[in-house]
Amino acid sequence: PEVIFHKAKTNSAGSMNLDNLELILQRLDKANTLVIGPGIGNDPDVLELTKEIINNAPPFINIVIDADALRIIPELSYRSNKMILTPHIIEFSRMFDLPMIDVQRKSLHFAKEKAKELNSVILLKSVPSIITDGMQSFFNIGGNPGMASGGSGDVLSGIIGALMAQGLDSIDAASVGAFLHSKAGDLYVEKYSQQSLSPSNLIDYLKFVF
Repeated sequence: PEVIFHKAKTNSAGSMNLDNLELILQRLDKANTLVIGPGIGNDPDVLELTKEIINNAPPFINIVIDADALRIIPELSYRSNKMILTPHIIEFSRMFDLPMIDVQRKSLHFAKEKAKELNSVILLKSVPSIITDGMQSFFNIGGNPGMASGGSGDVLSGIIGALMAQGLDSIDAASVGAFLHSKAGDLYVEKYSQQSLSPSNLIDYLKFVF
């Protein structure tokens, strides 16, 4: 709770709505990086807000799109090479209306194709993870099954956003962020276990990775 510095306006279901748009866009004028998606849910009001935020964000801002915010990708008019999408296989399949089995069999092909199409970087969370801008690609072979828990991906998007805020370009931020994230998980498991690994543990172990 200490990182929540503004109480958002919500609808009857408790989800943020378009009443927050003006304030958020004002705050973005003072930022260079936006991470959007973790924890927002899939209520239609918050997805509409998310779409408007991304479509109206300043052109200079870096954007990391994760979790439920990925649902609005097909509707976006905003296209930027500063945008990073971080879907897992299921989200990727849903975003682009592709059969899951095809995505699993030809992950690199589809990741590169969609990255080019969207002029963005895609971090496809799989085994291994694929990071590509359509031209240059990296594979992240680290990590372990203990990281496949709710919240781990939120930590990853936060790491990537922090790296972009410090000046890394999108392909470097995504690939280095994926490495730091997976290495933190692997260092924890060396000492404890996959079963006890939590997203908070990943954050705690970043200091050892650095």
